[in-house]
Amino acid sequence: MFAAARRRVLYVDHSKFEARALHALLPLSDFDTVIVDAGTPDEHLDRLRRAGIDLVVAGPDNT
Repeated sequence: MFAAARRRVLYVDHSKFEARALHALLPLSDFDTVIVDAGTPDEHLDRLRRAGIDLVVAGPDNT
């Protein structure tokens, strides 16, 4: 299904950036856009931007 999608968007909240898991779905770079909440630490936002990921920060100022 992922390969057939015209546009791949990931919605993820800040708590997922500090969590560890036994598995991974896909690298973030495989998504066309990654949408995070305003609680996401700047260090993670900077890392995503440096990786060239199309990043949207959703929050009270961006509604």
